[in-house]
Amino acid sequence: MEIDAIGEILNISLGSSATAVSELLGQQVNITTPEVKIMKPKEFEIKTFEPAIGVEINY
Repeated sequence: MEIDAIGEILNISLGSSATAVSELLGQQVNITTPEVKIMKPKEFEIKTFEPAIGVEINY
């Protein structure tokens, strides 16, 4: 349930961003539903900013 809520928040936020970019460019901007997953810290490739929470958005 929490993962779904995070995905919906991202979807709403990025949808608003896509609308703003579309208005700036005068062209249609398409996005897809974001994929949200939980990862262990050792799965992250970048270790420079430990400790941290990372977010990767794939469309």
